Amino acid sequence: MKLRTKTTLTVLILTLFMFSALQIITYVTLEPNTHRIETQETIQKIEIAKNLIEYRTSDLEVKVSDYAFWDDTYEYVQNKNEEYILSNFVDSTFENLQLNCVVIVNNQIEVIYQQEYDLGASIKYDIDRETQEFLIDCPHIWNFQYKDNAISGLMLVENKPMMIATSPVLSSDKQGPIMGGMLFGKFLDNVELNRLNSIVDFNFTLSTITDLEMNEQNIVQELLLSGQKNTLKEQNQSVIIGYALIEDLHSNPSFMLTVYNERIIHQQSILMGNVFSLSTIGISVIIGLILLVLLEKEIVKPMRKLSEYVEEISLNPNYSVPKLSSTEEIDIVSNAVRDTLKRKIEGMLEVSRIVAHDLRNPLAGIRNATYYLKKKYASSMDKDGQAMLKTIDDCVVYSDNIVQNLIDYSSEIKLYKVKTTPKKLVERTLSKFIKPNNIEIIDETSNEVIIAIDTPKMEQVLTNLVTNSFDAMQSGGTLRITNKEMKKSIRIELIDTEVGMSKAVIEKLYTPFFTTKSKGLGIGLSICKRIIEAHEGKIEVESTEGKGTKFSIILPKTE
Repeated sequence: MKLRTKTTLTVLILTLFMFSALQIITYVTLEPNTHRIETQETIQKIEIAKNLIEYRTSDLEVKVSDYAFWDDTYEYVQNKNEEYILSNFVDSTFENLQLNCVVIVNNQIEVIYQQEYDLGASIKYDIDRETQEFLIDCPHIWNFQYKDNAISGLMLVENKPMMIATSPVLSSDKQGPIMGGMLFGKFLDNVELNRLNSIVDFNFTLSTITDLEMNEQNIVQELLLSGQKNTLKEQNQSVIIGYALIEDLHSNPSFMLTVYNERIIHQQSILMGNVFSLSTIGISVIIGLILLVLLEKEIVKPMRKLSEYVEEISLNPNYSVPKLSSTEEIDIVSNAVRDTLKRKIEGMLEVSRIVAHDLRNPLAGIRNATYYLKKKYASSMDKDGQAMLKTIDDCVVYSDNIVQNLIDYSSEIKLYKVKTTPKKLVERTLSKFIKPNNIEIIDETSNEVIIAIDTPKMEQVLTNLVTNSFDAMQSGGTLRITNKEMKKSIRIELIDTEVGMSKAVIEKLYTPFFTTKSKGLGIGLSICKRIIEAHEGKIEVESTEGKGTKFSIILPKTE
């Protein structure tokens, strides 16, 4: 697995771990705390709604007491003076006091005045008989224990919750005897509930138990059986609902108070969790990208260069490792690779030198023995014997060339540069060859460009390249030699036709001891490469199978 892949997987695993840890922390700590705060907040709102209803009921009690403890009312109960009603219970009275119902009774609990008022339509109408009977038949609301005893609470009137307040009728100085009672009523309808909601800045409703839906009936049963005052239900992610039973004047659970609490804290916690999660992912991605960039710059790229260096390095013990990175660890690796390669190359070259020198002495002996045999016995030998001596001479020359190549390859290259021109270099090289009849040589080099080279060694390079071209064009062809002047260098090109080379051969072309020929060690081009690199130049090759090959020698320009 590649290092980049491992790093990416590590960052992904780390991100997943951090994300999971954050989710666990949210579930274990944040969510329970949020739920606890929401529960407290909803219960607090239930109490606020209860207190507000109680306050409005108490306010109604104050209003009814103001009218009941009044000489005019005291006299009206006794003499039924209609002027009192016409003066005091006009439409504006109901509007200002926000009343829906007014009832006055005498001591026998007989209705001497009743009036219902629609605040929405601003219309007066009589209270129906059934409602009157219901109010009269409730002795609890008329049972005044002492003179200034006012009674207030909720009652189910006309199948709607109504705030009721009753007070005994007394004189203005609260003296008796009690002459009857007065009742003020205010429906807790939608209009009134909306007004109350605007005061507390949250929504709540008050419904009769008989009007509740099945799921809410179950909640009522749950509250009644458990004896709890409140219960909470999560409606959705946005709202949590609080329920509480409200008792009427008779202490019977007749109404359900429903408070709707917006789950702002819950939504904020979700938002916070999402922000944390996205931040975690974002930070992890940024850290991962930074790590990948640093990895690419400080490790992968230097290691790739080091790999390319190892693949392309010439077998030259003095070849230096290029600067790979400022990272100390990479420098340690590159230096270790350089030292190891240098030791191995030096060892191989030392073996090559030893083998070459050890072979040169036997070859010299064979050459001397052959010379002696030719001089002493050539005249007495038949043709076959003389042919054998010639074969021995040829083999000695061939072996000596191999030994010389080994010596050249394993020896340090020392240059003795002189100034010359590409034209003179090519002419001196071609003069050593006997041109095959089926090969045409075109020399397009010039004397206008000056190069500083070690002439014998560069002739050795050209000789090797020309020989390879001749070998590649066994059936004939053309060898074109040109030179091009570049901005800072001179380019000498040798272009032949016919065979060409495959991509696989080109990749191994300068590998020591690699050859496609039946004879030779395969170190000729390696030596050429070393000589050209010693001149601070380089060699390039382009080839197409079936068309030909172009070798380019690039040397520094001499001023």
